[in-house]
Amino acid sequence: MNRPALLLALVAALAGCASGPVAIDPRVPLRLDPPTRRVEMAGKHTLEIAVRDYAPLSGKGPTVRLVGAVHIGDKAYYETLQARLDASDLVLFEGVGKDAGDFKRAPAQRKDDHLYTKMADALGLVTQFEGIDYRRDHFVNADLTADAMAALLDGEIAAGGPAAEAAQAAKAQMRTLTKTLQGGGEGLTGMAMNFMIGMIERSPKMRATVLLGFVGMDPDPAKSGFERMGGKGGARMAKLILDDRNEAALAALEPELGEGTPDRVVSVFYGAAHLPGIEDALVRRHGYVPARTEWVPAMSVEPAKSGLTPREVEQALKASRQRRR
Repeated sequence: MNRPALLLALVAALAGCASGPVAIDPRVPLRLDPPTRRVEMAGKHTLEIAVRDYAPLSGKGPTVRLVGAVHIGDKAYYETLQARLDASDLVLFEGVGKDAGDFKRAPAQRKDDHLYTKMADALGLVTQFEGIDYRRDHFVNADLTADAMAALLDGEIAAGGPAAEAAQAAKAQMRTLTKTLQGGGEGLTGMAMNFMIGMIERSPKMRATVLLGFVGMDPDPAKSGFERMGGKGGARMAKLILDDRNEAALAALEPELGEGTPDRVVSVFYGAAHLPGIEDALVRRHGYVPARTEWVPAMSVEPAKSGLTPREVEQALKASRQRRR
């Protein structure tokens, strides 16, 4: 997903003049840094996710802390995120459930049949389900429910026309994706998933190759990745998963802006793929600028210890880069 260059100009009003020069505030970035990066040191490749503070240019309003997440990672990664979230005054978090309170009813837990759990186990990692405890008074679900997502598509289907066809296809794709993630993949898809996970469990080289793919990930093309699901519903599915849910997060955040001082910290805890869109809105709509970034290691791999040659490492990273296009 290509983002336009971001430029927030402060216009100096000059009395008696039809127009005046544009003052560019040097604190405003021309473009925002990605929320993920791959760090290589002494043969170890690490995926790091940003925890980035944004401050209001006006000086009025809270610090907004964007806490990026991936759904599987090292246990220490989630422990660090939990500490940052617990120290916030308010946490607006991502989570699609049957209703907004689903994530706050139970402690951090395993979901044995979930695809994320199977993949995490195969890679020696843990899931976000296991790593984060949402049972805090200051944690608020700022996402769409499953019913709300379905209602968006149903409204477009009822309206008819080309958009209805795309919405109908997206609804079918959403059902398939949900069933697959919950461990109910059937037919060739289910067989392929189970075969791949079995290969990862049995082969250290395969495990290292897959980890390199995760470590080399880039959140920007996530939208195009959903679009490649194919058919008329691909683009609508991408908008549903990313854009529509980003708007839900921003709708929950907006009442908090413009009130109080930057001493108050409001964290938005969403998947890294969502952060470019949320960051863009913070800068362009609300006059916020990046103030501080902490990079948190999410997962690491030492491919040589798993038997991968330098050429195989480069091939794995090249494949990861190609998937971004």
